Amino acid sequence: MDASTATVTCAVTIGRDPADGGYILSAKLTVALPGEDREKSEQVVAQAYKLCPYSKAIHGNVDVEVTVA
Repeated sequence: MDASTATVTCAVTIGRDPADGGYILSAKLTVALPGEDREKSEQVVAQAYKLCPYSKAIHGNVDVEVTVA
């Protein structure tokens, strides 16, 4: 897969944590892999998310939604 033209857009929001009333972050990542098969792109993005050290660091602390455009 050629990811040289890939783009990732991230929208971060801050809201209230219903558990304690404090603040909580949420992120929505939108990945575009122009010219690539959608199913294969979704597999690659899912695997990359699992391997990403940043994703591992925030796991359980930030609600993250990842989609392929």
